[in-house]
Amino acid sequence: DQFGQTDGAPGGFPGAGGFPGAGGGFPWGSDGGGMGGGFDANDLFGAMFGQGRPGARGAGAGGGMEMGEDVRASLGLTFMEAAKGVSKKVRIRPVVVCSPCSGKGTKPGKSPKTCRACGGRGTRILQQGGFHMAMPCGECGGTGSSISPGDACGSCGGEGRVREMREVTVTIPPGVEEDMRVRVAGEGDAPLHGGGRRGGLLVRGGFAPSSTFRRQGSDVYVSTSVPWWKAVLGGEVRVPTIDGDVHLRVPAGTQPGDSAVMRQRGLPRLHPALGGTGGGKGDQYVEMKVTLPKGPLEGEKLKMMQRFAELEGGAEEVKPGKSGKSGSGGDKRELHTSAASINGKGEGKGILGSLFDRVKARKADPSEAEEEKKE
Repeated sequence: DQFGQTDGAPGGFPGAGGFPGAGGGFPWGSDGGGMGGGFDANDLFGAMFGQGRPGARGAGAGGGMEMGEDVRASLGLTFMEAAKGVSKKVRIRPVVVCSPCSGKGTKPGKSPKTCRACGGRGTRILQQGGFHMAMPCGECGGTGSSISPGDACGSCGGEGRVREMREVTVTIPPGVEEDMRVRVAGEGDAPLHGGGRRGGLLVRGGFAPSSTFRRQGSDVYVSTSVPWWKAVLGGEVRVPTIDGDVHLRVPAGTQPGDSAVMRQRGLPRLHPALGGTGGGKGDQYVEMKVTLPKGPLEGEKLKMMQRFAELEGGAEEVKPGKSGKSGSGGDKRELHTSAASINGKGEGKGILGSLFDRVKARKADPSEAEEEKKE
């Protein structure tokens, strides 16, 4: 499915009770996309005196401007879509003004009647302990008017609002993280009464893992294979990045597990208003996985490796094709000697580093090779 989905948006209206999910809130700030939260004294006074707030019935009657609820949706993204940014469509079912009755809730030629309980004010004054509090009228729900069953609009049932399927294009910024949400202003629910602003659309992305890249914040991690001879002598390898493959220089004497840092090759850092640190890009870290020959060596390759083993000080010749699995004490000693060679000779460079040093020494002093040949 190329479209995202809303996070639970039941259709229909439960009679006079209003829309499902009209109450509550969401910890986001203004349309600018900042994160919000915490206690708001305006919500308390709005509840007491009928002033405008999301989902407050009777906001129009109380003199305030009602605002619609936010709609939440989820959207599936690949690693590269999150890294580079993408525009995708998401399907939602927001609350909208009923077209046949233009939001009035009545049939053509009919009009709502003034509520007799509150006299059209939408609020009733409650006196308690010397205090006077304005509460929404329980008869009309704070609208100040009521609609007879026979005069109600056939499309919305007198509510003046319906749910409608829509497709909204959402722009995902480059570098977005999985715990972030993108807000699209004006694409949420319409207010249940009056002509206030619609809420926003809050989109949360779900990321599919990448077989090549791993991320930590704005930094990217990859691994690349390096042939053992290139790790010894140095060279170049091709490394994938989010912008395409590039050449990376491999220093001579590279050890298995060594890492290289490619500056500014990571993900874009988001603006602080979107929850990021802002400015530039992260880095890419490349782990070197040195690959060894598979299977037994033959011909010149075998002779070269045997010669190298002798130069390393091995007392016994390595027999090709032998697994080393034997119960004799001699075989155990041979395995121990081989392990010591692989671990290095006191300098902690390992077999590849020792081979590189040996090659340089032989090139610098040809007489050494001649003496060994005579022996």
